[in-house]
This record gives sequence, structure tokens and C-alpha cells, in this order.
Amino acid sequence: MKNRLLLLFIFFVTVLNAQQLPQFSQYFQNELLLNPAVAGTKQYIPVAFTHRMQWANFKEAPTSQLFSIHGAVNNKMGLGLLLANHETGPTHRVSAQFSYAYHLKINDSTKLSFGVAPMIMQYSLEKDKIMLDDKNDNTFNRISGKTLVADVNAGVYL
Repeated sequence: MKNRLLLLFIFFVTVLNAQQLPQFSQYFQNELLLNPAVAGTKQYIPVAFTHRMQWANFKEAPTSQLFSIHGAVNNKMGLGLLLANHETGPTHRVSAQFSYAYHLKINDSTKLSFGVAPMIMQYSLEKDKIMLDDKNDNTFNRISGKTLVADVNAGVYL
């Protein structure tokens, strides 16, 4: 039994990939973070600012800031904006996401919303914060300090 568990563990460790994604809790307070179709579904204009520090007493621990706002343009459309800043040690990510949602009225109390959110992210690496054994490492020296990436999110909200 122990050998089977060990083999299973080794198998999963070899196929798992890690990403440096920010962690947030309390998603119910900022639904736009998870689903762009939420834009414009409230009777008011939700504005949210979130700040999170992981491992607070550790040097260069992950910190994240997030600002979002969304509202209805009319009965059928909603717009939203999400700005985020994440920093972990020498890595830094800044992003802006614009959300558009289209709302379909199903009955007097229910709407179905479809959303799309193009996003632009800038990844930065502060090379001077990294200590190398070999300062002449060609692979590291060829890495650009900043990279711009585009992405798109989509969602459905009932």
C-alpha cells in the first residue's frame, strides 16, 4: 500500500505545473474578479478596493492590490473595470481588464448575462534582486525585464 501511494505521489508531482497567480479570498465581495458577466447586474455601482499581504512578516512576501468598478449602461448592457497589482519578490504584474456584459431578461426577477473581458498584463522582473551563482549566466542575461501579454476572460451569470 505504501509503495502504491509513493508511486501515485511521484506521478502527480511530475505532472503538476505551478503558476505564480495571486490569491484572493472573499470573492463574494468582488464578483467581477471571477466573472465579467457580473458587470452591470446590480442596482448600484459597486466599487471595491482589496489589499492582501501573504506571509506578512516575511521579506518580499506576496502582496496584491485590486480595484474594481462596474455598473449598468442601460437595461441590457453593463461595463466594468478591474485594475490589479501583484508583487512577489523580484516579480511584478500589473493588469487592466475591461468588462462588457450583455443581459437577457428571462422573467421579471431573472436575467441571464453574458460577459467578455479583454485584459492586458505587464510582467516585470527586477534582475538586481536576484542573486546568481554565475553572474555571466547567458540564459538569465537574455531575459527581458518587462513583457506585455494580452488575455481574454469570458463568463455567464444567472
